[in-house]
Amino acid sequence: MKAMFQMARLFDQPLDKWDTSSVKDMSHMFNSATSFNQPLVNWDTSGVKYMKSMFANASNFSFRELLEDSWDISSVSDISNIDDVFEDFEE
Repeated sequence: MKAMFQMARLFDQPLDKWDTSSVKDMSHMFNSATSFNQPLVNWDTSGVKYMKSMFANASNFSFRELLEDSWDISSVSDISNIDDVFEDFEE
């Protein structure tokens, strides 16, 4: 799923029913997808190893639900792969 919706500035479709249990790489997935704001709390992220810049510049996305409902990021191989997952977000 790496960079799947990167730069898709008009994309804002529901993805909550997707089976993500086998996904390993979500890096840059929504990078600069500035219109995207759909719930992703049901995603199984327990096997994801890479999330670098996953939501960088995705300025419309409400990330707070992911932090509060806690995605499982225990398989992320290196913390440096997630330090800018939420880059450029304002609280």
